Amino acid sequence: MKLRVSFLLIAFLIQLNFYAQNVAGVHHVEKTTQNNEYLVKTSVSGLKNVDIAKLVIEVDSSHQFKKSANNPYFFDRKSNEVKFYVMGVPPSGEINLEFSIVLSKEGDFTFPVKFQYSKNEEKQQLDLPKIKISNLILLANETQNKEQEEIDKQANLKKEKQLEEEKLAKNIARFNAEQEEKKKQEEVKELAQQKAQEDKELQQKLEEEKLAKNIARFNAEQEGKKKQEELAAEKLAKTAEENQTKLEQEKLFSEQKQKEALDSKRIAEEQAQQKAKKEKELQQKLDAEKLVNEEAEKQVKLAQEKLLAEQRKQEEVDALAEKKVKEQKELQQKLDTEKIAKTEAEKQAKLLAEQRKTQETEVVAEVQKSNLKTYSVQLLSLASFSEDRLNNYCKKHNLSKDKIVKRQVGNLMKISYGKVNSQSEATILQQKLKNQHQIEASFIVVLN
Repeated sequence: MKLRVSFLLIAFLIQLNFYAQNVAGVHHVEKTTQNNEYLVKTSVSGLKNVDIAKLVIEVDSSHQFKKSANNPYFFDRKSNEVKFYVMGVPPSGEINLEFSIVLSKEGDFTFPVKFQYSKNEEKQQLDLPKIKISNLILLANETQNKEQEEIDKQANLKKEKQLEEEKLAKNIARFNAEQEEKKKQEEVKELAQQKAQEDKELQQKLEEEKLAKNIARFNAEQEGKKKQEELAAEKLAKTAEENQTKLEQEKLFSEQKQKEALDSKRIAEEQAQQKAKKEKELQQKLDAEKLVNEEAEKQVKLAQEKLLAEQRKQEEVDALAEKKVKEQKELQQKLDTEKIAKTEAEKQAKLLAEQRKTQETEVVAEVQKSNLKTYSVQLLSLASFSEDRLNNYCKKHNLSKDKIVKRQVGNLMKISYGKVNSQSEATILQQKLKNQHQIEASFIVVLN
């Protein structure tokens, strides 16, 4: 019996609807020329807008595990688990992994597969189809078609690779167009906000001018009322003075008549009665004029009280206007102070940034001069990078933005944390990120 070099293809497809994320997993298993060795190619699609992912395969420790040269992703094996870490999902939303399994004995084997991914900082987990391998000894006469199958397989792989490259180019073009449209929308939004702010400032200025005009008009009206009341008071005083003069003249005339009556005793009784009647009428008139004078004094007093009340009201309005002016002045002083403080803070920040940049340049130059290796801990590998996304990640894990290292490698933006001069220091930093910042998926990289 000979061990048949055969091509085994096991395709498992699972469609899951998880938070509107359609994820599909497929495994292709091929028998290699080595005894009990099988090449596994796993493809996972439906991962658009996913940040990072992890594939976990349960493989008994009795079986050997080998990494393929075509596998670009970092992996490690602990006990009965093999883990692949995908730090940056391509824009197409599809990842491909390749590895080999050397079985310890003959028989049918099944390996469970779990898939974890993070989208919008939310972690999700699902079960992919299991990897199934039948490691059996077959008859030798069944090997005659192996060479043709291998040729067909290479042609199919070449065609699939060409289609994947075309798909990736289309996705990149669409992504660039979406970014340009997003940039235009942000510019329009910024212009709209600026216009709204200018309209608000103009409306506030118009309201302040309107308030000033109303205060001036109110002051003018109060001044006019005050002048009218003064004229009325002067008129009443003049009337009272004229009545007093008339009363004195009539009184003088009455005294003269009485003197003539005393000097001339020849006045008839009728004239005496008429005189008495006239004196009575004169007294009534004097009483009436007295009442008029009292009423005039009462009106003058009321006018004075009203004028005093108007003056108090005017003082309150003046105090209110003065308070408004004082508040506006204090607000302007506060705004000026904040503006000066903001300008000074920006100057200090810029100066500190320049100093930090100079120090970093000196450190890099010193490291390059001494030919020392620089290590860092890689956190992310992003095909779609933005500063807002990086800021949210740093804020979530309480990371210092000053220690973030960004490197553009091909179409991916590599994000790592910290710079140290030895692998042992990098290991300590990686453990610190895991314990203090809850970052599980990370690995050590060499920067130079």
